[in-house]
Amino acid sequence: MKKIRVLFLSIQPSVLPALLSFFSGDSFITPEFNDIDSFDKNRKKYDVILLDDTTLVNNYDKLFEKIFSAETNNKKILYTSNTDQDFLGHYVFLFDGIISNKVNMKFLKDGIIKTAEGEKYLCSYIKLCLSANSKIEWKLNALTSTEIEILCLIKKGLKNKEIAEKLFICTKTVENHKENIKSKLNLKHVSELFRIL
Repeated sequence: MKKIRVLFLSIQPSVLPALLSFFSGDSFITPEFNDIDSFDKNRKKYDVILLDDTTLVNNYDKLFEKIFSAETNNKKILYTSNTDQDFLGHYVFLFDGIISNKVNMKFLKDGIIKTAEGEKYLCSYIKLCLSANSKIEWKLNALTSTEIEILCLIKKGLKNKEIAEKLFICTKTVENHKENIKSKLNLKHVSELFRIL
């Protein structure tokens, strides 16, 4: 597999150090960082352009002209903290991928690779937000990245032991996480989770 050249376009300063640390020396992804005002005509050299929702909202006109209306083969990923169904629904067709900044960085890497290979990619958390009952949609923000992973594995039908093996944790820890999820989402029984998935 050839290296994927990724432009992280104006990622929020609070996120930048974590991204730099995670992707330094990566064997699949070559990251570069830039802001919208410095973004130049060399966009053709990037396989994937990843931008955050703040940049998108604050620079929509510039972005549309420079990225979305340009005739390039760049794949575009939205890296977002927004979980609003209307917001996500609006951008799901404009981007090749949408990834929540609440998920573990390994999912970001996975999403970049899959998007670069031509797959439409929505991380599991974004899928949950898009399919969630609107009454509990906003509560998903309260979940930790591990709780999100467990919720997504529950959706796939995995049992506690299988979830524990997949995440390299003990079954009791999975049970504790499930109790926390129920508490945060104000659910009485685990079976109620299937209503929101």
